[in-house]
Amino acid sequence: MSSKLKSLALAGAALTLSSVALAQDVPQTAAQRLVPDMAPTIEVTSPNLLGANGEIDPRFSQYGANTSPELNWTAGPDGTASYAVFLEDPIAGMDFTILHWAVIDIPADVTALPEGVPEGMAVAGLGNTMQAPNIMGNMAYAGPRPPAGPAHTYHFQVFALDGDVMFPEDMNFAGIIEAMQGHVLAWGELAAPFTAPADAAPAGNANAGGNGGAGAGANPGAPAPAGN
Repeated sequence: MSSKLKSLALAGAALTLSSVALAQDVPQTAAQRLVPDMAPTIEVTSPNLLGANGEIDPRFSQYGANTSPELNWTAGPDGTASYAVFLEDPIAGMDFTILHWAVIDIPADVTALPEGVPEGMAVAGLGNTMQAPNIMGNMAYAGPRPPAGPAHTYHFQVFALDGDVMFPEDMNFAGIIEAMQGHVLAWGELAAPFTAPADAAPAGNANAGGNGGAGAGANPGAPAPAGN
């Protein structure tokens, strides 16, 4: 091989490795960690999530009313014993996702969450359904609150689970993900963008909400800003 061809081959290899490194800089969502080779088969929809501009309506963000949207999904396959719903924001350069919402133990005959689920572990009227701690350590929905700049993409994920899942008592997100390993029968997601308002604080500003908190590999036991 000529020196020129060797140089081109090395350059191509470096570009490939660089692309892989860039891809790895974006943390994986729960679905990417749990079922990387499983195609989504559950359809997740919402009648009110998106505003007129095609992005998440501001009322579902921390810049607005910070209320949860209505979510609906198609039923899981035979053997489904419960559902879990997560809302995550994976951000490049971080080693964990921003966990905005986690709802587990949703009964198999429930295929929707109403708008405005209140804070608290138990979700009234939905059997054993429970909210687990979000990035702030609260058992509640925490809407988008990215800093000023490009839109972030938020992933509303629904997982159909078999009957053998044993969730941790403290409902730590890392423990929840570990408990779900090998028990996901089907999944689906609704991904939607949200852009901060023009007067939002920039990234790194203490008033922007920050990137602090807990992701899949940390315990969200202590309160932290729900930025992003």
